[in-house]
Amino acid sequence: MPRGQSGHRRFEEFDIAAILNFMAQCKHFKKFHQGQLMTKVINLRNTVMHSPEFRLNKEKMSNGRNNVLLLLTCLYTPDHDMSNILKYCVMVQLKLLKLFICCILLEREQQALKEKIEFLAQRYDGMKNFLDQNKDLLESLRPQVNRLNEIQETVEKHEFQLDNLNNRVGNLEKFKNHLIEQARKRKWPEPLFTEELDANGKGSVTSIIFNVYLLQELRCLHTFKGVLINTQNTF
Repeated sequence: MPRGQSGHRRFEEFDIAAILNFMAQCKHFKKFHQGQLMTKVINLRNTVMHSPEFRLNKEKMSNGRNNVLLLLTCLYTPDHDMSNILKYCVMVQLKLLKLFICCILLEREQQALKEKIEFLAQRYDGMKNFLDQNKDLLESLRPQVNRLNEIQETVEKHEFQLDNLNNRVGNLEKFKNHLIEQARKRKWPEPLFTEELDANGKGSVTSIIFNVYLLQELRCLHTFKGVLINTQNTF
């Protein structure tokens, strides 16, 4: 085993990069070098770890996931633990696919709402210009015009809320990735993230259960509204 790894028994104790490099250099794993499978998995790990937000595009995610599953299939033995690892990876793959589909639907819904708002705004501007040029008609339709003005204000408010929501989601994602990165860097247990609907069933509250060692790290971060931080010790 690579130096410093022989006494480890749990997943979080291992240096994955060291193990992958060891497999790439050891003759015992020579059969995995065909097709550069080991190199592809190592490159995937390096790409993810050097990504500022731990994100990959759709093509790289699909190729990388397939390479990892192929490597696990090659390593597969009747050993119970290895079998569970392979099943766990397949389960993660299915969850990622479900999450990806949900993200696509959310983006489509937001885009449709934005286009609808723009369409209503254009119709409103056209009608307002027409009425401004016809004062008599404007006076007779004053109640309807006032109602249109109220609708326009509501549309602008919703557009602002939509932009604000996108910004908050982006900030929360960066906040989450920063916590995970710091926990991995210091070899602490990773924080757990859960999301639940509020009492009205409309909004959601994100709960974070993290190791007490992350408390000092949190003091260096900005406060994010809508995030409930649970200081439950993970030990």
